[in-house]
Amino acid sequence: MDEQQNIIIYRTADGRASVALYAKDGKIWLNQQQMAEKFATSKPNISIHIAKILKEKELYENPIVKEFLATADDGKNYNVVFYSLEMIRRIQCQAKATRCPGRRC
Repeated sequence: MDEQQNIIIYRTADGRASVALYAKDGKIWLNQQQMAEKFATSKPNISIHIAKILKEKELYENPIVKEFLATADDGKNYNVVFYSLEMIRRIQCQAKATRCPGRRC
């Protein structure tokens, strides 16, 4: 595990898979692009899931959605929306349900 500026990177022993997590305020956070990579889908698909979860009030936006300043590859800082573990788990559940109808989380 590498840790730099609140980013935790986990890698499998063979180095073939990894996941980067943003840790802040005692919580784990991912942005839409990270979730898309983790769940092998597109960013627009993740956005659809998030909108549905918030619209149906499965989760409330205030405690689970936050903007953090992130440094991009170009070296500039940008405000990026991140989602807490609760949202990540809901999206994982919906992604599995989409691929495997009838599956319950």
